[in-house]
Amino acid sequence: MFPDPACLPPPHPDCRFIVGIPARDEAERIGACLDSFAAQRRRGGREFPRAAFEVIVLANNCADATADAARGAAARHPGLRVHVVEAQLPAAAAHVGTARRWLMDVACRRLAHELGRPGGIVATTDADARVSPTWLDATEREVARGAEAVGGYIRACPRELAALPAELRRFGQQVTEYNFLAARLEARLDPDPHDPWPRHFHHNGASLAATARTCARVGGMPALPALEDMAFHAALARHDVAFRHSPAVRVIASARTTGRTPRGMAVTIAEWISALRSGRPPCLVESAAALERRFLRRRLLRAQWREAGAPGNFGELWEKCAASVASGGTMDVSEAVLALRARLGLAKVLPAVFGRSSRDRAAAPKDVQPVFSTADAA
Repeated sequence: MFPDPACLPPPHPDCRFIVGIPARDEAERIGACLDSFAAQRRRGGREFPRAAFEVIVLANNCADATADAARGAAARHPGLRVHVVEAQLPAAAAHVGTARRWLMDVACRRLAHELGRPGGIVATTDADARVSPTWLDATEREVARGAEAVGGYIRACPRELAALPAELRRFGQQVTEYNFLAARLEARLDPDPHDPWPRHFHHNGASLAATARTCARVGGMPALPALEDMAFHAALARHDVAFRHSPAVRVIASARTTGRTPRGMAVTIAEWISALRSGRPPCLVESAAALERRFLRRRLLRAQWREAGAPGNFGELWEKCAASVASGGTMDVSEAVLALRARLGLAKVLPAVFGRSSRDRAAAPKDVQPVFSTADAA
């Protein structure tokens, strides 16, 4: 069973940011993950105040020394507030969804109830990920600008990516470009004032954050054995939460082919490799026409909903009719990319979201090469 949250020491009075990390048999990787938190800086280079955040690691159902490795990493960084909790969950509950939910619920309780800070930020990442040095600062800045929840941009580990088959890397580039193009089309046809361009398309567990108030509003993280992050984002959308896909919030995730969750990134990568080697398309995506139809109808429906002064959340209304307006029109990824380029009037690859020179931005989708789940691709 889960331990009593009372086993944790009280949060520091200045704490306003709590990160929960579910970890199962991650002794080899949890150290690098925690090292990345010790390197947190402000945008100008100053150290992010150690008292302003804490990290809670839930080492659940481990058959290795994950907890000891986490404690060892914490010991290397005096002043870094890391709490390591060990738990042996029943088989039915021994999955990432329940672990991530417990962590985020505990973080909400500590911020909102123990510190009286409902506007504090609850975040989560993965034990095999490394957050960028300004991950905390960039997330906090997005919340200060009005975001109630933030998704970070996820890159695959360059070293592990280089070890994958060339055909998979090429396919990953195509899927990345498709998603950037789809996000750009959405920004043109149905712009979200809370999530303006430039933006990305990730809302994965490797980099998710929301205020404690928002987590309580949507019922917390769904305790699902897989794709709990996608279900959480869907819940945020149903409640019209101001969600920001921030290009400034970045994470390096693992590109390994053996993972811990049945629908996680590692399983997806392995499935894509198998499909490519057998000559099958790894996945299909919405066509440009289907995307356009969905975005335009959503914009029209929202306008009518606002004009009518309808009660409730628009997200709930849209979810009920989204399937009917987006049905059909699936395409091979490479064909969809070409169609989206034509739809957007782009002769070259869509400029990515990073603040570099125009020449660098034009090449960015080929540079970043993230590999992500088919749930994102569709």
